[in-house]
Amino acid sequence: MSSRSVLLGGDITVHWQAENNRKQVRWTGAPFGRRTLNEIYSALQGVIDDNAQMDDLTPIKADTPSIYRTQNSYFFDDETVEHLQGGSLFSEKWKDGTTEHVLIIGADFGTAFSDHDIGRTIVGGTTTDQATLLDFNAQRGLLWVRPTDPAATGDEFDDPTEAYTIQDDAVSHAWQVDDTPTDNAFVDMTTEINEATDDDVVMYPAVDAAGDYFAFGFSQEFSKIVVDSASATARVGGSVAFEYWNGTAWVAVSGLSDATTGFTVLADGQDITWTAPQDWVERTLSTSASLYWIRVLEATLFTTPPQISQAFISGQGAGNFQEHGRHGGASASGESAWVGLTTVLLGDTRDSRVQIFQANHDQAENFVDETRVVATKGTEEWWPERDNIDILLKVKEADAIFGPDPDNLTNAVATFTSRQYSKTWGLFIQRSLATTGGNAQIPLSADDDLNNISGFRNLVWDNGTTAETLVDEELLFSVGTTASGNVIAGVRFNDDDGLFIDDTTDLNSIGGGGDVPLSLTPSEINDAFYFGMDKQFSMIMMDVDTAGTGSPVVAWEYWNGSTWVAVSGLIDDTSAFQTAPARQLVSWTVPSDWIPTTISNQPVVRPLFYVRVRITTVYTIEPILETAWIGGDDQLVGRVADTAIVTPGGAAGNADYYLLGDLADFSDNDVAVALTSRKIFDIAGAPTNVGPASLGVASDPSFGQTTEDINNGNGARPYSVRLDPNSTSLATLYERWKFITRRGSAIAFLHQDGEEYVGTELQIEYTSQAGGNFLEGDRVFDQATEAIGVIVADHDDGPNGDLILNNVRGTFVAGNVVSDSPDAVHSPIIGLALQVDASPLTFTDQTAAAQSAATGDTELFPTISATGDYGVFGSTKPFALIRLDNTVGTQGVGGVVAWEYWNGTAWTDLETGHNFVDGSSDMTNATGVVTVTFSPPVEWEPNTLALGTQTFGPFYNIRARLTTAYSTEPIHDQITLEDFVTATIGSIRSITPITASPLGTFAGGTFFGAPGIALTAANLVGADVQAYQLIDDDGIVQIPPNAQAVSIGNLISGDAVAVFRRTGTVINKIQLTLTTGNNQGDSTLVMNATIPSDNPTNANSKVRVVSVSGDEQRYRYDSYATDTFTLSPASTGVSDGGNSSATRLHDTTGSFSTDEVEVGDMVRNGTTGAVIRVTNVISDAEIDTDALPGGDSWSGDSYSVNTLVQNYSSGDNAYVPFLERVADATSETNQFIYTGDLDVRVVARNAGIILPFTVDTTVVNTGLSQDVIRTPDDIFT
Repeated sequence: MSSRSVLLGGDITVHWQAENNRKQVRWTGAPFGRRTLNEIYSALQGVIDDNAQMDDLTPIKADTPSIYRTQNSYFFDDETVEHLQGGSLFSEKWKDGTTEHVLIIGADFGTAFSDHDIGRTIVGGTTTDQATLLDFNAQRGLLWVRPTDPAATGDEFDDPTEAYTIQDDAVSHAWQVDDTPTDNAFVDMTTEINEATDDDVVMYPAVDAAGDYFAFGFSQEFSKIVVDSASATARVGGSVAFEYWNGTAWVAVSGLSDATTGFTVLADGQDITWTAPQDWVERTLSTSASLYWIRVLEATLFTTPPQISQAFISGQGAGNFQEHGRHGGASASGESAWVGLTTVLLGDTRDSRVQIFQANHDQAENFVDETRVVATKGTEEWWPERDNIDILLKVKEADAIFGPDPDNLTNAVATFTSRQYSKTWGLFIQRSLATTGGNAQIPLSADDDLNNISGFRNLVWDNGTTAETLVDEELLFSVGTTASGNVIAGVRFNDDDGLFIDDTTDLNSIGGGGDVPLSLTPSEINDAFYFGMDKQFSMIMMDVDTAGTGSPVVAWEYWNGSTWVAVSGLIDDTSAFQTAPARQLVSWTVPSDWIPTTISNQPVVRPLFYVRVRITTVYTIEPILETAWIGGDDQLVGRVADTAIVTPGGAAGNADYYLLGDLADFSDNDVAVALTSRKIFDIAGAPTNVGPASLGVASDPSFGQTTEDINNGNGARPYSVRLDPNSTSLATLYERWKFITRRGSAIAFLHQDGEEYVGTELQIEYTSQAGGNFLEGDRVFDQATEAIGVIVADHDDGPNGDLILNNVRGTFVAGNVVSDSPDAVHSPIIGLALQVDASPLTFTDQTAAAQSAATGDTELFPTISATGDYGVFGSTKPFALIRLDNTVGTQGVGGVVAWEYWNGTAWTDLETGHNFVDGSSDMTNATGVVTVTFSPPVEWEPNTLALGTQTFGPFYNIRARLTTAYSTEPIHDQITLEDFVTATIGSIRSITPITASPLGTFAGGTFFGAPGIALTAANLVGADVQAYQLIDDDGIVQIPPNAQAVSIGNLISGDAVAVFRRTGTVINKIQLTLTTGNNQGDSTLVMNATIPSDNPTNANSKVRVVSVSGDEQRYRYDSYATDTFTLSPASTGVSDGGNSSATRLHDTTGSFSTDEVEVGDMVRNGTTGAVIRVTNVISDAEIDTDALPGGDSWSGDSYSVNTLVQNYSSGDNAYVPFLERVADATSETNQFIYTGDLDVRVVARNAGIILPFTVDTTVVNTGLSQDVIRTPDDIFT
């Protein structure tokens, strides 16, 4: 039986049961390689038939050509699965009844694991449980292990806090090697190194020499040796080197940490560690088995060779087990599932990359807390494509489904988006990812968005070869830095003698003066140079130091798995390396059948993607290269988005662009390639934000119920998201709104990042609300179906209202109860009541006492409390009410409590932002029955409280932590917990999100808001007042009215100008009729019918009242709705005595200018009752008026400007000028809503300056623009 098998050209390694009970299939190929599940299945079926593996169990079976299942508890780790495509994979027998073959355990990673720890035995320090370590993930804080005894009472790893270590193992083989040519003798020291006899491991020959060595061999890679040699012989003189075998030579290890200092200082328990080599190759030494070796070379001659007593092959990982957010406090077991996914991108998908959002893998299930799916040990997606993907997505782990669909709990839910900036977007919410079998095809769309073309970053370069000019929309690549090239392998081949020469180091050096010849001199036909990388690439940028001469011909070729084939789409700016000195670009189309391979003398062991340049016609003088940089999709940074690229002269310039690919930006001193213009330049300084990225947050969305009246006759309508244009054009803001919801946006949208926000999805009408108010941003649940959603807005109207939800999972049903707690009914039973004494830490369980109706027996705090002590209230589900029954118990005295919840990583303030109400006053007024209420936090996670052998949980816990100790501790009779807000679901309306852009789209100069989006209409720029369309939270389309302007021009400051409605030749002063109840001092003016919508909408517009007696007064108004004008703010006060007169009103505390008092405003003397007009506004403190009657002075009198100056009757009339103003500019304008043509009279006056101007005209659907004819008045004196 073999312990392992290497398959598919090294891509897959099978670790059979003979290798420490691993039974594991693991990816060992190129970092970015791919294989289909069928290839894996076929290779495994093939090897299991081999005679050496006939006694091994089958690792995998196939249900169909695209559905596969692991067999006999064989383990596939997450990283391996990320290299697979073409189907789904489901584990079987990871848990078989009570037998647990694969466990998942939370760990703190106190000392980091090495990859070489995988396959070793991990041991629990308290329970002594043992298992084979199969995988680890430090980001998630998880270990995967195979218990040595998988039985239910075997190695359970059920202590969530015990310490763990990697078990020390015996050295598989040890040799003392005399490496002199005449001896080359091997002395077996395996027995000696594995026993504790002092000083018996003779590491070097009796007559030693430089070149002799001692070799430690082990059955798998390792990176730590522990030496016990307190009573042994230390080395004196000479030096040593630690080396490993890379397949062709012994190479020095990197990252060496040697506690023995080369065996010169010896003691027990000394660690020797190094960085795990990536190209370590097993081999035989003399008669040994094939092992991984570390040799300690006698580099220079010793005076005294070292001898040691014993050594162990050890592991690096150590720490303590700990609770994990999803899997709880101890180990978890069960099956895992990876669903096969393929996408179908429709439209122009250029640059688009698919993103997936899924329930957080490391938090307890809350259905809506989705996070972006990235590589299991990375920060970005593992799929590189900017197009369709074919991957396996993990949807189940240890029987826990990631984001189960409440309508079908065996299905997982995930959200798929395609949100490349500059595109319209795709969205698909897949609610039926089967966790037991099946595959999924995801349809998405993308297309060019011609209204989203501005770049949001700007780069500057400083050493292009000329005054560079880039091409709008060309691709930009960062192929390395000015410090070095980035080639993984650069190997020269001489066809005459078959010699491969590794030139990688020189090819990556800068300023070497030309030290990499393309071939030997003289060149021969079929001499070649090989360029290799881990990923496929499409260009090489080379600094050619010396140009080749002659009439050379070269072929650029790639390996297709069986032969070298010419690349297609070749553009060779070097002209076969005949142009120098210059940086030149060679590019081609990436082949679809490119296969990684290895060549002789390459600097790494793993297969690489190679392009070679082969000489087919020789040079007269061979070219010499200095540096090379390789680029491809992996180095793609962005696309130029700039129609006005700045090239100020010389070799400097700058351009705007937007990010693509992995969204990794340029840095200072990057070497950049512009592919279309084929420019190569160095980045000068860090790029900066421009365009949409530089606008700031003033116009970003705010969430929550709101209303907006766009003056279209429908009044104030309900919305759930507000966008404030902030006097910026909608065309500009549309790009900002795309920017903050693009792929990569981390701007907060409620509980999620902008890149995953999809918009509102459901409207629920509710009745009979009880227990408080719903909290916007909180979760709500259908108590019968367990459907869940997040409240974007609550249009609350007492016990009735409407909820607007997003991130909806499951089905809400009319007539069911909706609540902010997942409990189907009120849950009066407390799951945990715990008293915690902080010093020394002591747990006292009070649960039974809290649950019982017995009196005066529940003590949440120690008898003598201290700051830091706390009481815990816990339940298996979130709750929102703590009921404290203290009818007979003791009231607390003097204590101050901080109320906190567990957010998954820390205790967090509950009292802020969660509708928190403490009816117990920190349990100091707990007489009778009192309650503590709050809205369950969205981030609330269950946790386990453990101390020694005491373990409580996991529960959703609230703790009351003392910040000031009690002088008398509270004692309760009974404690119950309940959910809080409930209501009955009425009608339900589904809302379809806008997939192309979640806040709205822009087309034909018009912004089309997504459902529930309100625009602050008052802050629109003039050109946009009609350039939008909204959908309110009732699903009703709201179209802005035809807002037009009346504009009078050719004015000078001081002109009095007005535009009146007319009927025939008469100004229409009976346009409106007042109702009763308009009284002196009122700030509103009410008509007896709805005010027509074609009256002016600007603030400080005018309304004139004509009483039955013929008196006429003018008022300023700011707005009108239905039948009521709301007057502009009034100015009121009492005039000063010293500076006032019959015509001068002075008030040092006044605000006349601030309140925008105008000439012609009505002012009432509150002392005498006189009503006159303002004739001049001087300052905040002073205005002039008509003379008060009877010679009275304003001195000491009260006043009121722009409130009703008298009581009006129902027979009085009113009319509204389209414009009435004293000009302070060359033109005056007012806006109104056009509903039909209107006859008007335009009047302009300025006594002594011009003759009165009057013209009758008509306002049409484009408004009115009229210039005053200025005829001087030469007679006025």
